[in-house]
Amino acid sequence: MLLFQYGRYLLIASSRPGTQPANLQGIWKLEMRPPWSANWTLNINAEMNYWPAEVGNLSECHEPLLNYIADLAVNGRKTAEVNYGLPDGWHITTVTSGANQRGR
Repeated sequence: MLLFQYGRYLLIASSRPGTQPANLQGIWKLEMRPPWSANWTLNINAEMNYWPAEVGNLSECHEPLLNYIADLAVNGRKTAEVNYGLPDGWHITTVTSGANQRGR
């Protein structure tokens, strides 16, 4: 139970409405250029950050992630059209930055 509560604390502290979504480093990084550049990896890492959200009664902590994905979809439409010839859809890579860049 203690680890579950600790997971809730980490999510509450790193993903509140009006902030950016939780990433692998959280808000506690010490380096100016931390590992993975403090980017968001939209694979199992993002999923694991948010596993405790619903079962921990923290639905509001999903808001930053969902807003971020909606913002990524805007640039992702251009990526889908330019790189894949798909005018009706969007695409993102697994690594994104806080500036909503379209990947590398």
